[in-house]
Amino acid sequence: MLTGCGKDIKPDSENVPLKIPDIVFMECVYNNNDGFIQISFTDCNGDFYTSVDDEVCRLSIEELIEEYKSGSLDDRIKKYKSRSPEEVQNNYQKLYNAIIQNDCDIVYPEMFPDVESEDYSWYGLYYDENEKIRLQVIHENECCTDLYSDNDDLNDIYKWYTDNYSDE
Repeated sequence: MLTGCGKDIKPDSENVPLKIPDIVFMECVYNNNDGFIQISFTDCNGDFYTSVDDEVCRLSIEELIEEYKSGSLDDRIKKYKSRSPEEVQNNYQKLYNAIIQNDCDIVYPEMFPDVESEDYSWYGLYYDENEKIRLQVIHENECCTDLYSDNDDLNDIYKWYTDNYSDE
């Protein structure tokens, strides 16, 4: 298995090379009153970064990846932890398989509690068939309500992400 960014690995379900983005998983915390307040992400090497810089939080995903790759975010992001690239690749493989099977739905309740709170969204990033970076929601928390996927693999990715990268 190859461990570098942008390296090809073979997916389980097909014999097609899989290109892994430089940023693989991301969490956004959004305050409905003030806008973004935090962004966190894991790169393809397993390094976990976070930022509360308003400009960083408002970058498009393409801009975020480009600025991260160029090093221009170094003074505006903070590295917290690292995990093995193999863990990231294994979880990316699960994400990719769910996407190609079109099995990524989030289960929403009929009603949410009437509370004001921050919204959290967790994403997996991937390249579409045109080599354009895309976001896939893997978990959300709205109005203090966890919203899981109906796909067990996406729920496993969310659990891995939060277990490995949450504050100690």
